[in-house]
Amino acid sequence: MRTFLLLVLTLVPVSESKLKIDEILLMEIIQSVNGILNGKGEKMDLDQFIPDIYETGHYSKKTLCQAGMALKGKIPSRSHLQRQLNAYAAYTGTGNCSVSTSGECTMKEFLEKTKACCHYLYSAQRT
Repeated sequence: MRTFLLLVLTLVPVSESKLKIDEILLMEIIQSVNGILNGKGEKMDLDQFIPDIYETGHYSKKTLCQAGMALKGKIPSRSHLQRQLNAYAAYTGTGNCSVSTSGECTMKEFLEKTKACCHYLYSAQRT
């Protein structure tokens, strides 16, 4: 009986910590995007065009993976936001994704949609 209780008490915190890590990664992405949009974070050309992976209006973990892929070549490879998006994709298991879209949007619109996607996923984790 003691062994069973020890096993149960060990599994509960492990399953809770995975949820917390998702939330933390999403909040870090939101903070980075806010910093960029407010001019207090990394410097980016907000008027440059980037593939619009959000044109369908669908937000998912895979969409954030695609956001990281869309940013490749548009921002420095060691960008904080790029690393956070890659970390989230790797953590959620969506790291093997590709970008296939015909539409484009400005970097500012892209970042605002990325922030909205993170808010959506964060609220979905909380329910």
